[in-house]
Amino acid sequence: MLLKRLVLHNIRSYTDATLEFPDGIVLLSGDIGAGKSTILLSIEFALFGIQRGELSGSALLRHGENQGWVELEFELGKETIIISRTLKRSNGSIAQDNGHIMRNGLRQDGTATELKAMMLELLGYPADMLTKGKNLLYRYTVYTPQEEMKRILEESADERLMTLRRLFNIDKYERIKENSKIVLQSLREKERELDGRLSLLPQRTLLASQLQTQQGDIGIKLSQLAPTLEKNRLAVTDARTAIHLNEEKLNELFAIKREIATIEAQQRVHKEQSSRLEKENNLLRQEIDKMGAVPKPDIETAALLAAKKEAELSIGETERALVNTRSQITTIITRLQMSANTVKSVESLDFCPTCKQQVTREHRVGIIEEESSKRNALSQEQKHHEARLLSLQEQLSQHKKRLETARQQEQQLAIQAVQRRLLEDKKARFNANESQLAHSNGLLSQFSAQFESSSIRLAGLGDIETMHKTLTLALEKAQEQEKQTAIAHAALSQQRETLNNQLQQVIVEIAQLGQTKAERNRTTALRDWVGNRFVPLVASIENHVFAAVHHQFDGLFVKWFSLLIDDPLLNARIARDFGVSLQQNGYDTSFENLSGGERTATALAYRFALNRVVNDLVDTINTKDLLILDEPTDGFSAEQLEKVRDVLQELRCKQVIIVSHEAQLEGFVDFVLRVVKSEHNSAVA
Repeated sequence: MLLKRLVLHNIRSYTDATLEFPDGIVLLSGDIGAGKSTILLSIEFALFGIQRGELSGSALLRHGENQGWVELEFELGKETIIISRTLKRSNGSIAQDNGHIMRNGLRQDGTATELKAMMLELLGYPADMLTKGKNLLYRYTVYTPQEEMKRILEESADERLMTLRRLFNIDKYERIKENSKIVLQSLREKERELDGRLSLLPQRTLLASQLQTQQGDIGIKLSQLAPTLEKNRLAVTDARTAIHLNEEKLNELFAIKREIATIEAQQRVHKEQSSRLEKENNLLRQEIDKMGAVPKPDIETAALLAAKKEAELSIGETERALVNTRSQITTIITRLQMSANTVKSVESLDFCPTCKQQVTREHRVGIIEEESSKRNALSQEQKHHEARLLSLQEQLSQHKKRLETARQQEQQLAIQAVQRRLLEDKKARFNANESQLAHSNGLLSQFSAQFESSSIRLAGLGDIETMHKTLTLALEKAQEQEKQTAIAHAALSQQRETLNNQLQQVIVEIAQLGQTKAERNRTTALRDWVGNRFVPLVASIENHVFAAVHHQFDGLFVKWFSLLIDDPLLNARIARDFGVSLQQNGYDTSFENLSGGERTATALAYRFALNRVVNDLVDTINTKDLLILDEPTDGFSAEQLEKVRDVLQELRCKQVIIVSHEAQLEGFVDFVLRVVKSEHNSAVA
């Protein structure tokens, strides 16, 4: 990650400012309070937003302003990324507003939390940092505020180890051990549960034996009941055969009865139909006599249509002529008005408005006479058109009367046509009814003959229905006996099936308990492996990794401490708890007993070693090329300032941003950005 540009608007002492960050070592120079640290806090705000207990909105938004924003552009590999965040003052508090991220020109809007999640993914930081108020990876590998430089050395050993374990990603081993305890507890509970289930195995084995004995007893009873059931079934079959032999005559009886019922129904229908047709024809005869003959039309339809069309065409032509004449009259009236306006303007005209020359009386009289002549001609033309207008209106009235007469005649022809069709329909219905009436009377004669024939056949069949009832009662008795025997047989079969299902279920349960026993053995083996092998192995790996990290950290710290403090009587190493072990003149001493410059150098060496170790261990982070130092040389001597350059060269960071008011640092940095402040406004030169 390499910073390229930072834009500030209403952020602390900056109203509007833009900073360009080159690659290499960049010095932010300026007096104390000029606004250098604001730039570093703005970079952190752009990346992660407001952080509880670390970076608040009230600490960033300029006093008296309601809105401010920060925009940061940086490179990540070959990709250019711009992130923008906004602060708003509302109801006495300052909160983050929605912002956006631009990736290679593509914009994606999001809330403050969504932007932080996207940034953590881009930077390769753990996702669990989303809900944490402090970004440890960023604070200890990229930018540590000046007041936090010595905090990690001054806090308790337990707090320091907890912090470093998270940074070095070693706390995962502790989580593994804690999770292993949970797994062991779960396995012990599972063993107890499996033991409880296995206690049912003897009971289920005894039950299976009892069920098998009961099944044998029921089998004997079913064998004894089978002959009786077969005898009852044969009796039912014989009764059904007798009924079947009688059913043919019974079906013939029912067919004749249905035939007689059908004939009687058809006779009723046709009698009713004949009566209805006679009544309907009497009414039709009266209506036909009443209507008489419909008179023929006085005029042909074709001639009437031609007269109507001619009247419509004449009306259209006359209306168009009226519109044209009215338009001509309007044009003449307009021209008369224009002529009157011309005369009125000339009468009072002394100078020509175009050439500015004086207009003579003779010229005015000539124009007035000319316009008077025009008006006379226009008036004559107007009278002519008005006379034509009256004539056209009279013609239009005549044409409309002719059209109305033609329409009335057309309506009369339509009425006569409807009357003729109605009369013809009534005559056709009368003739159809007469034909249908004759047909119905013929059918009634046929139905009478069929009824007499069917009645004779019905009498010849005798009392077949009584015989069928006797046979049916015999069948019902045989079926009842069969039913009772079948019920008893089915009850025994169902009982045997139930026992068989119970037995199968018990067999399955016994098999499952066998699997449970095997699972109990596997669970015990797994618990033994986790507790006696896996947990000690994780502890061993943790100790090995922790020792390797301590060795690397100690080597880097001693190397850079020796560079920054050239005092053979003052030695420092990294203790087991990752605190600093100091010896001066052969005696142990504490960090608090060092001078201001020595404390700063010790903290800076610790800071550089921490940066290198974390960047080497956590290979997923994408901020390894960037290092930001806030007043790292506070209290340094001139010789120590020179040695800072050697340490920075060993770090091999592509971009280092140093905030300092030390002028001597300008001698070994690549670029200097000067921060000046005037009348509460900061700017970068």
